[in-house]
Amino acid sequence: IGFISLGFLLLFSGTVSFIELRNLSKRTEAILETSSRNVQVSRKMLDAAQQQNSILLQMIVTGTTEYDQAFVETRNEFDEALKEASGIAKGSEDLDAIVAARDTYFDLINDYFDERHTTDIAWFVEIYRNTYNSLTQSIKDYMTSSQETLISRATQLENNAYRAMMPGILTLVVALAILVMFLFFIDTYYTRPVVKIEKGLQNYLKHNVPFKVTVEGRDEVTKLKEYIETLIAALKRKKTE
Repeated sequence: IGFISLGFLLLFSGTVSFIELRNLSKRTEAILETSSRNVQVSRKMLDAAQQQNSILLQMIVTGTTEYDQAFVETRNEFDEALKEASGIAKGSEDLDAIVAARDTYFDLINDYFDERHTTDIAWFVEIYRNTYNSLTQSIKDYMTSSQETLISRATQLENNAYRAMMPGILTLVVALAILVMFLFFIDTYYTRPVVKIEKGLQNYLKHNVPFKVTVEGRDEVTKLKEYIETLIAALKRKKTE
């Protein structure tokens, strides 16, 4: 009964640990995938913003008053990356900050070209640069917050890993305690009495020493000793006859 109970206990704890570790693995993969996607879309937005900055500067220097096709393409790339980020991190305050900075950035550029400026480096340096820096900084803040979230979730996963291990550890401790108890009882009530009986029987057969063995309890070992005593007594009576 003890060994069967121990087996069921090990099976139960193993099943619980397996389920917890499998769930932990799935959560880890999801977190890493989300973090990787956040980094990728952040890089896309930064690259698109930097390309727009370079193209706009070139347009101002050359005196272009119409949107460059490359500028339009990079704007679309930025919006696509922002849309992808919105699908990953819904309700994020840092993402809302990017949206607000993006609207301010493009409104400023639209107003600039609507007024048909030609070459205005002062506008680029004094007004545009601050808006552009706000946009890139909001993207960097979003990327940083996603990494901080990853660290927080990693700490949570570490706690979940300990929780997944606890059933196995507790079961191991209980199993060791049960095994120690088994060894104690087996040694006390079976091994030592059998050794006593074996030595007593050996001394009787080899040296004709009377078979006197004391065994405590009323179990199979005690019955074995009594059967041996009965057999020896029967042999003595037979010899006497």
